[in-house]
Amino acid sequence: MEKERIAIGISNGMNISTTPVGLIIERKWFSSNTLFLTVFTIAWYGFLLNWYTNIPNIWPINAENMMAALFPLIHVSVGISLTYYVIASYFNKTTVTVSPSVVESRITPIPFGFKKSITSKSIEQVYCKEVTTEGRNRKHVSYEVRVVLKDQRHIGLVSGFESSEQALFLQQEIEAYLGIKDVSVKGELA
Repeated sequence: MEKERIAIGISNGMNISTTPVGLIIERKWFSSNTLFLTVFTIAWYGFLLNWYTNIPNIWPINAENMMAALFPLIHVSVGISLTYYVIASYFNKTTVTVSPSVVESRITPIPFGFKKSITSKSIEQVYCKEVTTEGRNRKHVSYEVRVVLKDQRHIGLVSGFESSEQALFLQQEIEAYLGIKDVSVKGELA
């Protein structure tokens, strides 16, 4: 069943251009959430610095104080992961290239995930999906763009959109470039 197509304008943080190669859509990662995570990461390291500088008798490490010394190492690894993500959020962008032969998604300049390439002719449908993850005190909602292949497999193309408009814009542009009619897919964003 074909849906009525509603045109969605380009969202903040996104650019679109047409080149001889095809359609290029870019989404910058930087958002207000990046600023919050920057402050949170600095506070995280402040806690760790306080932990290691204010524990009496931790140095040298021995059998009696080993747990006090090792406990924060889990927090140090979380801090390193947070730092990597925050730095990537300042500089990275996701680029989707759509050509008659391939649809490709890649993240640059800081490595973060894998490049995805899907043969254009194998794509039957493009759709958006809402993804909800639950934390201790709140739910986090993000959006992803997925494709249905001719063999009915569903493959994620791009994830991590903060707004449904960004995901729907990408879906709209891929479908328009490849001449795909927008048909309802079970589980897609309404």
